[in-house]
Amino acid sequence: MGFVDFAGSIVAHSMVGWCALAGAFMVGPRPGKYGRDGKPPEAIPGHSIPMAAPGNFKLWLGWFGFNPGSILKAIPAAATIR
Repeated sequence: MGFVDFAGSIVAHSMVGWCALAGAFMVGPRPGKYGRDGKPPEAIPGHSIPMAAPGNFKLWLGWFGFNPGSILKAIPAAATIR
C-alpha cells in the first residue's frame, strides 16, 4: 500500500491495545469506583507520585533507546557510519 512499518509498531501497538481492552474487560472497574446505585462516587486520587517518577523514567529510557534503533532499520547506511 505504499508504506513500510520499520519496527513493527502497527502490530505491536494494535496487539497491546486489544490485550489491554480484553484485560480491562475481564478485571472490571476498581473497587470503590462505583457506588451501590451504579453512579460514580468520589474520584479515586493517584496513590504514589514518587513511584510514578521512576516508572516514567523507565518508559522514557525505553522510548529513547527504541527510536534511534528503528532509524537504523529505516536507513541502513546510518548503521555503517562511524
